[in-house]
Amino acid sequence: MKQLPIKILSTLLAVSPLISFADAVISIDAGDIIAPVKPWCFGNNLSGADSRGIYVKMDSPKTNLRSINYAGGYWNPLQNAPFENIAALVKNLKIGMMRYPGGCLAHNFNWKHAVGPLSERREWKFGVDQYIALCRAMNWEPIITLTDYALPPDQLPRHLAEFVEYLNAPALPQYPWAMKRAAWGHPEPYGVRYFELGNESCHGNHLMVPKYSYTPEEYVEYAVKSMEAIRNIDSSVKLGIVTRPGNGIDWNCEWNRKVIKGAGPTADFLVLHFYGPTIGGADQQTALKSVLAYPDQLAMRLKQYSNLCRELAGKPLPLHITEFNIGSTSDRPFPYRFSFLAGLMCADLMRLWQAPDNHVASAQYWHLLNGFWGAVHTETATGRVIRKRATLPFFEVWGRYRGDRIVASTVRNSPSVSFLAGCELMPSTGTEYIPAELVAELEKIPLRLNEHTSDRNIRMSPGKNDTFQIQIAKMKQSCYRTFARIRRPKAATGKPWKIVLSFDARFLSDAGHAAEAPQATFGLGLGDARGWTKTKSAVAIPCTFRAGEWSHCSGIYLSLPDTDEVDILFRLEKIRSAVSGTFEVRNLKAVVMTAEQFPAYPALATFSSLSNDGNTLYLLVFNRDPEHAVRADVVLNRFPARSGKSLELYRKDVNSCDYFQGRRGEQKLSGGRFFHTFPAHSLTAFEWRKE
Repeated sequence: MKQLPIKILSTLLAVSPLISFADAVISIDAGDIIAPVKPWCFGNNLSGADSRGIYVKMDSPKTNLRSINYAGGYWNPLQNAPFENIAALVKNLKIGMMRYPGGCLAHNFNWKHAVGPLSERREWKFGVDQYIALCRAMNWEPIITLTDYALPPDQLPRHLAEFVEYLNAPALPQYPWAMKRAAWGHPEPYGVRYFELGNESCHGNHLMVPKYSYTPEEYVEYAVKSMEAIRNIDSSVKLGIVTRPGNGIDWNCEWNRKVIKGAGPTADFLVLHFYGPTIGGADQQTALKSVLAYPDQLAMRLKQYSNLCRELAGKPLPLHITEFNIGSTSDRPFPYRFSFLAGLMCADLMRLWQAPDNHVASAQYWHLLNGFWGAVHTETATGRVIRKRATLPFFEVWGRYRGDRIVASTVRNSPSVSFLAGCELMPSTGTEYIPAELVAELEKIPLRLNEHTSDRNIRMSPGKNDTFQIQIAKMKQSCYRTFARIRRPKAATGKPWKIVLSFDARFLSDAGHAAEAPQATFGLGLGDARGWTKTKSAVAIPCTFRAGEWSHCSGIYLSLPDTDEVDILFRLEKIRSAVSGTFEVRNLKAVVMTAEQFPAYPALATFSSLSNDGNTLYLLVFNRDPEHAVRADVVLNRFPARSGKSLELYRKDVNSCDYFQGRRGEQKLSGGRFFHTFPAHSLTAFEWRKE
């Protein structure tokens, strides 16, 4: 073929929109309806319970009035109604489901404290009935977290069944709590459908007294008996069982396997909490690369959870992600949870939840209003907004640029992005998924117990029957003591590797007798032998105890690509009173594996939806390339439009935590298409009206 002269080729490019050398092609087919949009995947959490025993001691005279009176900022107790300005703000976000009474606060939540006439409640001005009223006023589907620790385990099934009776049973004599509901002004059943049995129950009941933590077997017993008692009251409700929270890397852990196998056959859904990646301590570029790589890795984790349900429960279980957010809580060097990069990642996760084939039925962001995580902060007594964070614009975009039906959108020729690993994520490189490979099983790990003989407060020594002991004398400060080291296996040369560490532990008094563990966090840890200061690479494996009993513990550490040695440490932290006694460990084992390898992910990811009347088309485009803009040819099929409006969310400083409004634009279409350049690490939203 004869080559065209440069001058002629330039002229053709100028006049013909059909000739494109754009980096990528985004094609939307408004006539290809994929599935309904999942409104419950735009959910949130509110705090409506007492924090005593969770974050402060049980005998603290102060309750969390913002939670039990103001619903964390949603409710005006003087008007017995939502704050009007907050209602207006939140309605624009189009939240679909609201979880109550709020994560760990559920451990201490006795629902009977939160019902009855308001005139008889000195506190708890926001209770169960007010929660239902708020959900109805805001058009939210309620989902309630049932307590796992507020009463002794043998009393909980009846207690929870009575709660469901209060909510859902008809006001008949055989249902005395429903009769009370009617007498207190609510004659009709509320019809709450979704309940989860506990919240992150594997980590115990925090500062509550007595200290308690379920084993997987005990949780299964609690869940199965509670489900039976609840269904005797209302067989139509949907009941969920809880997994271990994290970034998804430990999806196959012992807790999950035992709980799904034991309680999964009778459960209606599986509860997941995702907090990842852990970017605290990482430099800005590593943190950015991590949050951009995370959603595609999490897509595989969702499949792994679903496959685990089929394997162990004998059936697929819908996935309810009742908490998700970034995995870092530190305020230094900046509060990650409020940052642009956290908002961008969570917005991309909301795209992931919408995939029709991933079994995700609902997802609740942790969380929008006030508290430690709030994207919006208000004045308690008035509801006046006093601060907005950089995460909020992403929720505003999802609320504004979202239809009711998902339509087909495809991307061709998108650049691929590789991620070498870090922040407890696997590498994303190459073109295919490569599962982890077993390298070594270490049944006997050489111990170095005599390296700290000069420390009078901590002494390590071998014990009997494959145990070792750590004697603690009046310890008042956190300590981290290395006592073993694992070297990189030759089979893992040149790639990240991971260690699954397991052990049994118990705490004894000074005299060697059974004792409740003091107010501190005990456990072991794994970390890069070069030290935390140099690598910011470590993981804690906390232990929960009952008096003198052995507790089984396990955890996963993923190395950095250049980690050659990993230390095993004793960790004692969060000390609230001087610690004395003996921490005893047995059956210390390690499984060493190569890391999974995920394929490199496409820079551009899209979500397109159509309004119910078919007159408005929306498109969201995520550019997950941390460094490069991507130019694309955007093509609309079966939707006549001459122009459209856009909003671009981009910040050069991804650490910025300050609220911003984004850059607005307008696009002229020619032949149903236009060209657009998407900035690195950005979200761009488009809206077209049919002409």
